[in-house]
Amino acid sequence: MDQGKWTWEAFREIARKTQRDTDGDGKVDQWGWFRGITFLYCLIYSNGGSYTRTVGGREVFALDQPASLEACNFYYDLTMKDGIKAVSSRDRFAAGRVALMVEELGKAEVLASSKFDWGVLPIPRGPRMKQYTFPTKRLDVFVLPSTVKDRNKARGLVDLVNALYQMAEPYVNREAFIKQEIEDLAEDFQNKRSYEYMKQNIFRRTQMLYHALPGRCNPSPFNLVYTQGTKTPAAALAEAKPQFQAMLDDLTGYGDK
Repeated sequence: MDQGKWTWEAFREIARKTQRDTDGDGKVDQWGWFRGITFLYCLIYSNGGSYTRTVGGREVFALDQPASLEACNFYYDLTMKDGIKAVSSRDRFAAGRVALMVEELGKAEVLASSKFDWGVLPIPRGPRMKQYTFPTKRLDVFVLPSTVKDRNKARGLVDLVNALYQMAEPYVNREAFIKQEIEDLAEDFQNKRSYEYMKQNIFRRTQMLYHALPGRCNPSPFNLVYTQGTKTPAAALAEAKPQFQAMLDDLTGYGDK
């Protein structure tokens, strides 16, 4: 990783080599990785892509842009062409039956009882990136929906909640709060190197926005591609783009007078 070799292809090679049928019954019982579709969200950002981009003050669909589409194609090749499917059980990783687990840092405690050494890595970087990213889909904010009719009353409520939120001691210094979170997790890390790496790099994060919208399209483009296998990423995303953009415009109030 220090040499920049922790890439998508390195991930695929490890997952490919470790997926096995160990008892010869024709079913995989040792898996290359755990998590599933959440990994696709991370891949998009680890290649410098995003779900949307801002054009002339408007949030527009961006999953069909080169960096994002490249991530979708990689995930398609990994799961549909190579047949390297993820398992959806943390217990199997803790039992030593999964090589790589894509998971939130706060879930590290599930491995406290494991009987093997493990470490922490960032999401592997895509071919368009020189640095590693730390995608996160959580953002603690209070917002005023564009559809609210009596905005003055609603704005007063949001201001009150924000004021109370800021009074909470842990949130006075966000950086200190996150560092304390890492300190609290320190005992769950199996080696000091992993702990120190996360502590130094946790602020190099990328916020994932609008990642839930593809699942609200009908049909879901990711379901068509990665579950049913009936469309390529480019075809499915092109079909979903109008719905996705309509939801974006509604969420952001674009075009409202």
